[in-house]
Order: sequence, then structure tokens, then C-alpha cells
Amino acid sequence: MTVYAHLIDNVVRETKDETPIGYPRDFQWIECPAGTQQGATYDPSTKKFTAAILPKKELIFEENAPEVKGKIDPNLKEPIRSPDAPGPAIPLTLV
Repeated sequence: MTVYAHLIDNVVRETKDETPIGYPRDFQWIECPAGTQQGATYDPSTKKFTAAILPKKELIFEENAPEVKGKIDPNLKEPIRSPDAPGPAIPLTLV
């Protein structure tokens, strides 16, 4: 199976498992090895891809932070959330 990578400034922005059709002509698509992921870099002189090195994510816990207890309730019609909470609401039933 042939895989194609969409490159912008020699960085993979998207991959496709099929021939990319219907994209603007200025999109640069290059055949790449299977498993190439977004963020990988491409060296046109050697024609090789290098996997992106992702930074480690570290969880930081606040001392004396409130503890949330509950379980996800998929039948709940109105998700419970603080109006100041960032991100999408998650259905939650407090126990």
C-alpha cells in the first residue's frame, strides 16, 4: 500500500493511504513509509523522513485541590459543568 504525506516547509501535516485527488496544485504530496505521522520532517536531499520528537507532558497536581467524585452518565441530557470550566462538557452524575 502506498502512503502519501502532505508537506508544508518539509514537515508532514497530513497523510493519506490513497492517491490524493482534488487538492490544490500547490499542495506538496510525497510518497512516504507506512507509519509516517504528522509532525515528521522530510529531508529532500536524502529523501528520508524523521519522526517528530514530542515533548513529554507532565501532570501537575495542585496541593489542596478539590477532589471530583462521580461517574459518567451517558443518559444524562444536560451535562453538569461549571460555567467557568474550559473545554467541552462531560455528562457526569455526582455520587
